[in-house]
Amino acid sequence: MDLRPGIRLLAATALAMALVACSGHTDRAASTSDSADSASGALDVMNAASITQPLRAVLDTFAARTGTRYALQPGASLELARLITETHRRPDVIVLADPSIFPTLLAPQYTADYEIIARNRIVLAYTPQSRGAADITADNWWRVITGPGIQVGRADPNTDPSGYRTLLTMQLAERYYHRPGLYRALLAAAPDRNMRPREADQVALLQTHNLDYIWTYQNLADDNGLKFVKLPDAIDLGTPADSAEYAAESVRVLGKKPGDTLTIRGAPILFGAAVLNRSPHAALAAKFMDFLMSPDGLRIARGRHFDVLDAPIVIAQDTAHGATPAPGSDAASVSASVELRGLNGRTHTLTMRELDSLPNHQAHASAHGVTGTFAGASLADVMALVGAPSGASLRGAAMPTYVLVEAADGYRVVFALQELDPGFTDRVVILADRQDGKPIAAPIGPFRLIVPGEKRPARWVHEVTRLSLMRAP
Repeated sequence: MDLRPGIRLLAATALAMALVACSGHTDRAASTSDSADSASGALDVMNAASITQPLRAVLDTFAARTGTRYALQPGASLELARLITETHRRPDVIVLADPSIFPTLLAPQYTADYEIIARNRIVLAYTPQSRGAADITADNWWRVITGPGIQVGRADPNTDPSGYRTLLTMQLAERYYHRPGLYRALLAAAPDRNMRPREADQVALLQTHNLDYIWTYQNLADDNGLKFVKLPDAIDLGTPADSAEYAAESVRVLGKKPGDTLTIRGAPILFGAAVLNRSPHAALAAKFMDFLMSPDGLRIARGRHFDVLDAPIVIAQDTAHGATPAPGSDAASVSASVELRGLNGRTHTLTMRELDSLPNHQAHASAHGVTGTFAGASLADVMALVGAPSGASLRGAAMPTYVLVEAADGYRVVFALQELDPGFTDRVVILADRQDGKPIAAPIGPFRLIVPGEKRPARWVHEVTRLSLMRAP
């Protein structure tokens, strides 16, 4: 008799918890009282369970270098936030799998500023022993996991951001594949009995073959050596250029108080961190945050497959007032990016930080009812990042090359490379991310083109999401 997914699921969960308990780690279960470690001077850290391993690795090095002791408390991000608000538990640092939890549940009483520190994406993980593993591909995955007898796991959307991101991914898949009813089929393939409060709890169930597939973050799949299906960018919540597509879907989860609900819209997956107001060890907490984002901290975290940003994006209290940062908000403008595509299939994600590192150009301009001084990088310098021919190499077979510019609303324009190259023109077409010294706000930003000298501003594209090198036949 196959015990999936009943008694064996419970037994595997218990076994996984026992292994953690016996490993000598400083993790501890969620508690309604302040820890003895906090009282005695140890750094008290709460964290999304999905990043426990990379965060522990960073903390171990920090502790060895500073002589600090620490207590690490993994949990589901929404549960950790509610633990703070309901019991007034006050750790030093909290690292969550969704930065929108800070303004929605914790600000302003418990957190003021917070930092966006990392990104991720949803994947479908499995093992070689999973049913259908020999046949599953990036093209047929949805057929395989909705087949008879397949057991699929997911996190609880009311406790873990991975849970509601999984539902958003399912909704996006229905639209992407143009298959009405696919969302319901995918949901039926991952029934409530296969749902766990924490994203990380599923891994042991997959590894012990109680589940065939799990919806999970890529960092967890990589860190545990799992096989996974890389889903299309348009549905995996991992590509900032697809922000507008993601935002078309939404789910509702439990809110701050009983009976309350929150609407969560699709957005690129980001992780956030904060030092709590009146942290018991505020100076030590700040020192740890600095180390986490230092070159050594980045190296350690990325070595455990946690995709930490090159530099944190600080969200101040005056921008922490909505249930996001979602597409179109000021915070999303800071954290957005443009996808670059080269002729050879090479892709590159251009962040604001990288754009600002390129030679700066400014132009005072007025178009579409907006006037200001816009600053950014030349479109020629931007496309050079993916191998655009320029100078002496812009000749012969390269002459029919052009740049296709795509916007969030589907609007598209083109530029011949000769219109951008300094060897052909003195005009500088600017990919701007600043207006009058500030990030460009929605609905114009976060990125827009400035094309000086054109009589009609038809190519002054706003909300630029993708720039692709193409070659005319």
